[in-house]
This record gives sequence, C-alpha cells and structure tokens, in this order.
Amino acid sequence: MSMEETTDTMHPSPKGQNRQSSVGDDQYLDELIDASELDLASAKLLGAGAFGEVRLATWRGTPIALKTSHEDVPEFEKKLFFREFRTMAKLRHPNIVQFLGYVDDPFSIALEYLPNGDLKSFWQKNRLPYLKKVGISIDLLRALAYMHNRKPSAVIHRDVKPANIMMTASGVAKLSDFGLARMMMVKREGQSFSAGGKFCSGSQENSTERKSNARVAETCKSNSNDDSFGNAAKDSAVSSNVGTKRYMAPEVTAGTYTYVVDVYSAGATLYELFEESPFDPPTPSYAMSPTSVRPIISKMCAGVPSDRPTAVQAISLFEELYPKGTTLGSKNVMPASCNCVIS
Repeated sequence: MSMEETTDTMHPSPKGQNRQSSVGDDQYLDELIDASELDLASAKLLGAGAFGEVRLATWRGTPIALKTSHEDVPEFEKKLFFREFRTMAKLRHPNIVQFLGYVDDPFSIALEYLPNGDLKSFWQKNRLPYLKKVGISIDLLRALAYMHNRKPSAVIHRDVKPANIMMTASGVAKLSDFGLARMMMVKREGQSFSAGGKFCSGSQENSTERKSNARVAETCKSNSNDDSFGNAAKDSAVSSNVGTKRYMAPEVTAGTYTYVVDVYSAGATLYELFEESPFDPPTPSYAMSPTSVRPIISKMCAGVPSDRPTAVQAISLFEELYPKGTTLGSKNVMPASCNCVIS
C-alpha cells in the first residue's frame, strides 16, 4: 500500500451523518477515532505480515502504531482481526500493549507506539544483563497472570513468542498481537474455567474456528518472516491448532488445553531470551542460562500441563532471583531502568 493510498483512504465521515461504526456494536463507539485527527504524513511502515501492516502515525500529537488489515484478505482473516480488536479493547494492564481506539475506512486498530520493537530484536541489539532479563521475564508473566485471572472472562493468548512481545523506550516488556487469543468464561466462585476448565478445539461449537485456524496455518507457513535465528521455515511453522509450532505446548495438538499453554510458550520464549538460541523441545539443553534460571524455565516447559506453575507462581520464582535485601519497590523498577544499551 503506497503512502498516497494510505492517506486517501483515511477520511472522516460526512458531516451530519450519524456516528456509526463498522464494528456494529454501540459499546465501542467511544473508542472510535475520527480519521481527520490522524497525521499520516510520515506513515512509516513498522511491520507487515500475511494479513496486514502496521504503520507509524500521529494522533493528537502522540505517536501511535496503526494496524490495518489488507483490503483483499479472506473473511475468516477479517474475523481474526476483529477478534483482536474486541479482545484488546477489554484489556488494561501495564505489560500489555495499550489499545487506544480504532478507525473506520479502512478498519484499523490504534495502539501505543513502542520504539524499541519486539523482544527478539531488542536482545539482539542490546547487551542485556542478567537482572534485566529477569525483569523482562516478570513483565511477561504479569501480563499472563492478569489475563488468566480475569473474571468472568479470562483470556488465553495462544501465541506467546518473542515476536509478540514489544519493548518500551525504557525497556519494559509488553505483550501484543491478540489475533489468536481466546476469551473463556470463568466461574466466579473459583479459578477454573467453565466446561471443566478446558478449551476443547474439537467441540462442535468451534468447528468454524478450526477451519479458520487451518487456513491461518497455511497462510502463515507461506508468508512468515519470523526469522529470529535465521531459520524462518522452522521458527515460524504454525500449527493448524493455532500457535507457532516451536513455542506451542504439546497438548495443543490434542485439541484440549487450559491457560497453562501460555506458561509453556512463555517458558520457551524465556529460554531463548537467556540462551540466545532457538528453543528445541522436548528437552532443551542449557549453555548460557544461569543455573538459578534453568529449573524455572524447565518447570514452565514441562510436558505434563499439571507440572507447570501458574503465571503467578512463576512470578514468585523469578522474584526470588533478586539479591537479598532488595525492596519490593526497587524490584519493580530496577529491571526496567537498568543500564542496558538502547539503540
């Protein structure tokens, strides 16, 4: 899409017309951004994929990331994009990329702009000390702990990986890309999901989603550019059950799983953060990771789901790695503000 095309297609609704949205739900009208308020003069391309692209724009003087789906994408891909919109509109957490609103014509999601890019490029460009990596680990797990414990609708991300974790200017990690996320109803009297606490992708009510996921898999396999270690074909293979193969918990292929699939994916991601080499299941070897970190990652990547810690439990394990005498306040600040090189 050229710059001129981008600018021309972003236009406000005619004056006097009732304020309506392509979302088709009045509950989101307050999130609607008037396209006339967007400055697309320098709409730098930040990233592109099989389904759309992300450009840098300015809204009311603030740099934002504007995520737009391609106009010619199939209907099932549009549904994934709308799912991401509806999910992000409900999530509010310091370690989740902030949703700012949406634009009609073409439909786009406005997100906070994070100048340091994704986690994989961040650790490749910067010399990250041990405690900085511990802080990033806690950032990611805090996002998952929030999502998994929301009531009445918990959220499973289903595609946690380095490319879907963005870094702020100060080095705080934020989870992004909720196109494959799934909301699950939670019983208010307890932590378990309804329907036995599991999501079953083989159920009849999810037949449409299974077909969509299979199409997504084929599209991602042929269009992926997730080449964090120079092996895009292997690193980005997407399962028809949703998720990126190398980071996907083994039970996902069986079609029935709980929120701990995200813990597994987070463990695989953190393995790569500390090892700076590809995660190779089922029994990855350690070389660069400190001995204190290895058992935590191994627990998170346990083959048996019940052997994995919850996100909250994993946070506690990582917090124990801070030097003795470190106060709670400095634990929260130190990892994000440590002396690492920011390019």
